[in-house]
Amino acid sequence: MMTRREPIYIGTCTAPLLRVVRDRTDEIALGVQTGLISHRHQDVPVWRPANPRALGLDHSWRDGHWRNIYQVTLVVAPYERDELYLREAADAGDVAVLLPAAKLVRTAAIERYLRQQR
Repeated sequence: MMTRREPIYIGTCTAPLLRVVRDRTDEIALGVQTGLISHRHQDVPVWRPANPRALGLDHSWRDGHWRNIYQVTLVVAPYERDELYLREAADAGDVAVLLPAAKLVRTAAIERYLRQQR
């Protein structure tokens, strides 16, 4: 059995990465397919449009690009602080350190796509 690697566009890259998409799920009502890929020893959730009307022999939507679902954004510090990004305390066992604060948000591409499916 041959493993099928597909083109994946992570972030704003111009050239796709070839990865195997695992744990696929079809959300037919929303016209979206999701899955997971491995990138740099991490699991990355990805998505692509799915055409619920083309489920027969014509799977042309399967040629659509996979893209990441989430992105990490750093939290900007308040204006009166001397630092660019907000820092928050993090504990790792006996060590305490201030790390840049970050939040996980959905990418603009999937947000826009899901809004169009309403």
